[in-house]
Amino acid sequence: MTNYKLVVGLEIHVQINIQEKAFSVETYECNAIPNSQTGLWSYACPGVMPSLSYQLIASAIKLGSVFSSDISNEIYFSRKNYFYPDMPKAYQLTQTNPICKGGYLRVFRSDKTFFNVDFKEVHIEEDSAKSNHNQKSSNLDFNRSGVALLEIVTEPDIYSSADAKDFLNELKRNIQFLQISECEMEKGSLRCDVNVSVISENHKYPRTEIKNLNSFSAVKKAIEIEYNRQCNLISLGNDLKEETLVYDARNKKTFSIRQKGEFMDYRFLPENDILPILITEEDICALIQIEGKMYADYFSSLIYKYQISYLRSREICQKKEYVELVLYFIEKGFEPKLVIKVLFGVLKDLIFCNNSEVYIDELESFLMNLEQSQVSDYILKKVFSARISRKDKLTNLLNEFIKEEKVPIFEEQKIILSKYLLYNFPEEINRYKAGEKKLLGFFIGKIRHIDGVEIDPSKIRVLLEEIL
Repeated sequence: MTNYKLVVGLEIHVQINIQEKAFSVETYECNAIPNSQTGLWSYACPGVMPSLSYQLIASAIKLGSVFSSDISNEIYFSRKNYFYPDMPKAYQLTQTNPICKGGYLRVFRSDKTFFNVDFKEVHIEEDSAKSNHNQKSSNLDFNRSGVALLEIVTEPDIYSSADAKDFLNELKRNIQFLQISECEMEKGSLRCDVNVSVISENHKYPRTEIKNLNSFSAVKKAIEIEYNRQCNLISLGNDLKEETLVYDARNKKTFSIRQKGEFMDYRFLPENDILPILITEEDICALIQIEGKMYADYFSSLIYKYQISYLRSREICQKKEYVELVLYFIEKGFEPKLVIKVLFGVLKDLIFCNNSEVYIDELESFLMNLEQSQVSDYILKKVFSARISRKDKLTNLLNEFIKEEKVPIFEEQKIILSKYLLYNFPEEINRYKAGEKKLLGFFIGKIRHIDGVEIDPSKIRVLLEEIL
């Protein structure tokens, strides 16, 4: 199988975060009662006119700008004609002239290397209804009918299953960062089809398409299984066919549902009820300027310029508010490790909660105080707890707990702890005194779990060595 090179291309459908559907004012909410979020457009009632959501166009332009795509200055829509029960109009509104063409996405691996995946296009389309099949009947839920989608089509630029999974994760992060979509596969807001083929030194074999994969892990596994299947067929002298497959996760195999030759002619026709839309360079620049820096720019700065670890950089880049606050303080001259320790340590839930009352100037003053004194995580936890209950300034609480820290441990505390250890762990104490020094960690753990005892863990070790 090493004689054959794997080649993968992906088609990803992303459901856009807008209140209305793509071409009507009907609303959509995931997991709503079947057929409760429908209207005249969803049911294809005669005479209903499409009403385009301009938020959908804005989302497509934002996404195209992330990919460095060429954004069309004139967009129009077409009818993709076919009949199926989940498409009662007998056509789907889509684009034959995509709003975004070309571009690429840089994908960072965990070892800090990266690769690029080129895009063929991004186009706008509407979703179909959902078919629910059981042994007795097939039911249609029209809630999803007409929901706004962006279809992202890559070039066949991916050469391993691991890279395909990394690419999908990177794409998801970028889309979530722009707040274009939630990208939750379990809710259907992100769906993926995979095109798999193999090439040898002098021959390219027909590709197959695996439809409706429901997780990134399933994408990775399906690619591996289909690659092995194709290689086995070639080695046995059998011909490969262009066909559409589905992946059976339980039995770990792919099987055919139709030949590519069975596809019908969609006979695309212009949608004359939506006039062509002109997009100026000023429109595009305005949207891009609003968004500011993109995900990859922020991530690159953290990982390469400020030498922050891969996993921590991923955590910081989960939300724009996280990374902008981190970079604000780093660019103010604070040590990156200190900034991350405060913002993404015990204070994270306090700083980033919805009703947070911690302001930039308060954090800045707090960081300045931390730079001037050695403070343990134990004190930071106490500051966090006190800030929630007392609503005092972080700096005031920090100074208060630092003063308390300087108070020596009283002899009475030492006597109480000595009696506690002697009464509960006489055997372990004898083993410790006999030379089994690793038991010190055991004693530290026991003392930290005593109710009513509050001692900085960094001081517990010193105290125990004194007692024992």
